[in-house]
Amino acid sequence: MNSTETQVVNLTARQRLILAAVLADGRLLAEGAGAADLASMPSAKRGRFVLAVARARRGLVRPDPERWLGRTPTAGERVLFSRDYRRLEAMGLLERVNERHGRRTTHLRLTEAGTRLAEALLSATTETAGGECEPDDEPFNASADA
Repeated sequence: MNSTETQVVNLTARQRLILAAVLADGRLLAEGAGAADLASMPSAKRGRFVLAVARARRGLVRPDPERWLGRTPTAGERVLFSRDYRRLEAMGLLERVNERHGRRTTHLRLTEAGTRLAEALLSATTETAGGECEPDDEPFNASADA
């Protein structure tokens, strides 16, 4: 898509949550947030953390609906998140990655358009009610090159 084209994207609140959370998680991990506790971590947890930081620096973030929602998602919600990953990928906003070469998605990566949209969502979310976003079916209209 060139810079003169404008693509309007209709997103549900869950899809907005996914985009914003992937961007926020990636930024936190890439900056090494939590590295101060590295010395006190058990070695297995330390190794997972170091790998997560390295992956985040490559743009890869593990899906974490439980943390994104602030509660344990139901089985149905997990299915809906999975479907939304596919929908966002079809829209060209997200890339699903499997580092283990299987069928399941192990990591998510924002595309350039997804990053621009997620940045707009994060700035709009932080300007409103404390940055909280609940998944619902209310669509969100935004320009993909905003």
